[in-house]
Amino acid sequence: MNISESTAPTEGRPSAQVRQAIDAFAEALPSDKGLGVLFDRLTDAIWQDWPKSPLAQDIEITRLWRAHVSSADWRKSEVTAFIEAGNATAAAKKIATVIATLEYRKPEDVEERIYNVASADELTAEGLSDDHAVRLFECGWCGGKATHFVEHPLVLVANPGPLLAAWARIPRPSTGGAIRDAQDAPVSRRKETEDPS
Repeated sequence: MNISESTAPTEGRPSAQVRQAIDAFAEALPSDKGLGVLFDRLTDAIWQDWPKSPLAQDIEITRLWRAHVSSADWRKSEVTAFIEAGNATAAAKKIATVIATLEYRKPEDVEERIYNVASADELTAEGLSDDHAVRLFECGWCGGKATHFVEHPLVLVANPGPLLAAWARIPRPSTGGAIRDAQDAPVSRRKETEDPS
């Protein structure tokens, strides 16, 4: 399912399903009977309206998988790979093939370093971020909120732009917010990174 195929609202208005659920909920308010069922209908309808962001609508989640790959060299950081595949086994094999090619190794040597293979559906269902696309990058939680996110994504999909844009929206502790683009960096910091020669 492509996220844009959901019953998303148009021009900032909720979908017909959401409006129906809200109306049914409002009608039931005077009595306590059936409020739980109506609340479930309302939350299901809102979930189907996800995502609100136009960039997230371009993320194809039906075949999207994520897996962590520990580094062959303990001094280097692990990477988190995103790939399109039919199932978890196929995703792990495809990731192993790509990493093996980059490292001049056999795929079998890389497969043992791949762990926590999860589908995008699982990640968005289990995640806690308000932005559902950012949930794809969550990897640690505390106190009912996401506290750790993927630091080194390896995006191996046909259209990486929307996924990378979602990664760029992740709040960074050092900036107090999401990094939007290179223009957000302080001028003094850019001068420090320029080559003096």
